[in-house]
Amino acid sequence: MNDYCHADGRQPVLTSSRLQAEAARTVQFLNAIESTVTDLVSNTKILSVMTAEVAKTDEQLANSTFEQQLDPERRVSKLLTQAGDGTSRMHADATHKLEFAKRDKRLSAEDGVVDAYSAFIEALEAYHDAVEQLRERIETFDALNSPATGVRDSDVRRLFADVLAGG
Repeated sequence: MNDYCHADGRQPVLTSSRLQAEAARTVQFLNAIESTVTDLVSNTKILSVMTAEVAKTDEQLANSTFEQQLDPERRVSKLLTQAGDGTSRMHADATHKLEFAKRDKRLSAEDGVVDAYSAFIEALEAYHDAVEQLRERIETFDALNSPATGVRDSDVRRLFADVLAGG
C-alpha cells in the first residue's frame, strides 16, 4: 500500500473538485513559504541596520570622554535590558520555528525557509550582543564616574585599590 491508497487498498478517485482543492492547498502552502521568507529577510535587514546603529553608538561612547555619568537614573540601561530580553524571547521563538521547519517534510532546501530562519537568528544574536555591549559600556562608564567618590577612575587598578581600601 502506498500513500495514495485508501486503507482498504483501493486507489482514490481524483475528481476535479479534489484536484482543485489540492491545487488550492498547494498554492496556499507556497504563499505561506514566500510570505515567511520575505518577512524573515526583511526583519533580518532591519536588525542589521539596528545592530550597526547600536555598535556605532557604542564606538562613539568608547572614543569619548565625559566627566559625569551618562545614565545616572539607569533609564537607558533599563531600556537596553528590555531590548536584550525581548531579543532573547524572539531568539527562542525563532529557534523553535527553525527546528519545526527542519522537521517539516513538506519543505525543501530550495524553499529557503531554513536558511531565512538561520540568517534571522544570527541577526538576532548580533543585535543582542551589540545591545548588551552598549549597556555594559554605559553601566561601567557610570560606575567609573560615580559621584559617590567624586573622582573619575580611569585606571582600573586604582579603582580596585580604592574600593578595597574603602574609598
